[in-house]
Amino acid sequence: MNGQNSGGDEEKRQAGMKGAIVRAMDFIMLLLFRFTYALSYVLPAIVLRLVFETLGTLIFLFRPRMRKDLYKKIKEAFPGIKNDYEIKRIARQACSSMIMPVLDGIFFARYKEKIMQNLKIAGWENFEEADSRGGGLLVMTTHTGATPLLLHAVMANLGKPYTPITWCPKNLPISKYPDAMLKFGISLGCDPEDPVIFAGPGFDAITPAREILKKGKRIGLTVDVPGKCAVPLFGRPAALADGVAHFSLDANVPIVPVVLYRDGWGPRLMLRVSKPIYPQNTGNRKEDARNIMLECAREAELQIMRSPGQWMCWFGLWKWWEAGKELAGAENRKEEG
Repeated sequence: MNGQNSGGDEEKRQAGMKGAIVRAMDFIMLLLFRFTYALSYVLPAIVLRLVFETLGTLIFLFRPRMRKDLYKKIKEAFPGIKNDYEIKRIARQACSSMIMPVLDGIFFARYKEKIMQNLKIAGWENFEEADSRGGGLLVMTTHTGATPLLLHAVMANLGKPYTPITWCPKNLPISKYPDAMLKFGISLGCDPEDPVIFAGPGFDAITPAREILKKGKRIGLTVDVPGKCAVPLFGRPAALADGVAHFSLDANVPIVPVVLYRDGWGPRLMLRVSKPIYPQNTGNRKEDARNIMLECAREAELQIMRSPGQWMCWFGLWKWWEAGKELAGAENRKEEG
């Protein structure tokens, strides 16, 4: 009995420590956001960027286990890169990318006019092609560069607002910092009628998304999130969410891959739009959705490969690969049976 009680006490102690660490991280990130905003009125943009790059480097250097795992992931994803220095450079930048959204939003709030004036755009005709059809469209993107916090704001300032589907902060392990960043991001530019759709436990994202698409408006989704559709990503099956494919098939609307990169060290951005992905309804829903996801995964990989150090999701890639392998294996066994 004493052993059982000791084990239970130890589990409670560890759970309490984990909870305390999560709460501390929430507080630290919120403090970093507010402190950086205040500093932006004192320090030049390039100095703040250097501070954040240095913080990312410190995270990279002082977490040896994470550094080793990250190095291995990137090396496996890019077997063609033989230069170890380049792999480590991407890994270090990926660590900075975890905290860089804080700075992206602050830069846009402080220098919006300058950023929009100097914004580089490639492939805008692809967006115009899909948008000119009417009937709505889906903006598909990844957690790359300034995309997570700023893409919807930049698109709104270009006269093409869309409504992002995002996880409700209340359902996240940390909530205060994501909630503050969400409100801040909406304040930078959005669709005033439909600023955001919440997803997650207790929220119905499907119904409001369908209603918005029926109005001929735009919905935004990130494709690099875990799910149950196994598609190739960096040479291996990865388990990704296929909501974007089903929305496209249900509403018969195109998917437009869009990404927003940081361009240099100052408050400059690069918007890149790829050719639309049009749904093909053959009557085989499962196969139709998979074909769309294959194209979405290819576009996601291209978005990441153009600037791999700006991708935030390297840390979850192995889990996606593991889940993708299991899904692909189960599908093969089903076909053989």
